[in-house]
Amino acid sequence: MIRSVRIRGFRSIVDQVFEPGSFNVLIGANGSGKSAILEALGVLGAALEGRVNDNSLQRRGVRLSAPEQYASAFPVSDEDAAARDIELSARFANGTSHEYTVRLAPPPSDAEFEPGAWRFDAEFLHDQAGHPLILRARDAAAFHLLENDWNQRLYEIEKVSSMAAMFRHLGEPGARDVQPLFDTLRRFVIYDPQTPVLRGTIQDVTQQDPIGLQGGRLAEAVKAVLSAESVGAVPREAITEWIDWASDLRVVASSEVRVSPSVPVTPEVLRFTDRFLDAAKNTLSGYDASEGALYVLFALVLVFHPRTPPFFAVEHLDHALHPRLAKRLVATLADHAAARGKQIILTTHNPLVLDGLDLANDAVRLFAVDRSVVGHTLLQRIQYTDALKKAQEHGLTLSQMWVRGLLGAVPEIV
Repeated sequence: MIRSVRIRGFRSIVDQVFEPGSFNVLIGANGSGKSAILEALGVLGAALEGRVNDNSLQRRGVRLSAPEQYASAFPVSDEDAAARDIELSARFANGTSHEYTVRLAPPPSDAEFEPGAWRFDAEFLHDQAGHPLILRARDAAAFHLLENDWNQRLYEIEKVSSMAAMFRHLGEPGARDVQPLFDTLRRFVIYDPQTPVLRGTIQDVTQQDPIGLQGGRLAEAVKAVLSAESVGAVPREAITEWIDWASDLRVVASSEVRVSPSVPVTPEVLRFTDRFLDAAKNTLSGYDASEGALYVLFALVLVFHPRTPPFFAVEHLDHALHPRLAKRLVATLADHAAARGKQIILTTHNPLVLDGLDLANDAVRLFAVDRSVVGHTLLQRIQYTDALKKAQEHGLTLSQMWVRGLLGAVPEIV
């Protein structure tokens, strides 16, 4: 589990701390900085893999911007010029706790080194007692590995390479302790499902195993989740409960369903059986089925497939879903996230999604994202207080509280 992440100097975020549970929902007005929080995690994951560049960011679902647009551009005094540095820290919790910090600079247009690569200015890894395990100073050509007897060893390293990536392979006791935790962030991605990709008519430009960031290879992934041999397989009965018009779902060869010859298809496709139609004409491919059914399947794959990342975010999961279905689906995902070893972040603009959250469970967390009067992104957890509990007992739902502005995270419009 990632216990906390500190983000400094990234896009609209000057200095904020994010403390996720196993299932997390971010709410806020358009442009408040929800995506910036997710993208900061993507940059941190790329740093832990070894390189931060357009390729490593795109594979994680981070928007590719002009280099100068990644760092905060708020007016600062000369004394506060350091606030323009991008600094990302993550604290891990696995019975013990380690903290990794990296300071990065996006690539200058006249880079003397690898084109497009971000520069690593400093890196630190501290153990659970706060003792440094590895250190790297600004512009250093080497990093220090500090052993238990405090003898220092130097390891040569490039300015555009992460010492954390090298540290994972050193075989030192400290490296073995933090490798699973590094891997959790290193595999972090931002999913952003798109209807044409889910239907299989457009190729996913960010293909991943087992499913692309926009939903590519959905049929393959669903087949694995439905498999009786799959650990924790999703029963078909549960799926047809959420997709109430379907009496059955299969993954079959494309030749086994009716699809227009003008529509490109993958070798394997989804086949739904519509319980209301005549038996001779009641099968539909993923291309002809409702898009809401595809988003439900996409969400279930992310939680139940054994090869999806342990830590990920999803944007716009609910935009094709009826509000009541979105509420039920989110409640299901929240119930299964921790049991499936997943740490999940969702962004939403759908108020009813909040009513699927059990905030009395500390693993389920809701965060309001706002902009300050000077435009800084502010992140605040909505705590399950006695006042909130009493409001719910008197029939006031979280969705109603949000719409009325009681939780913040609403646009300042008349």
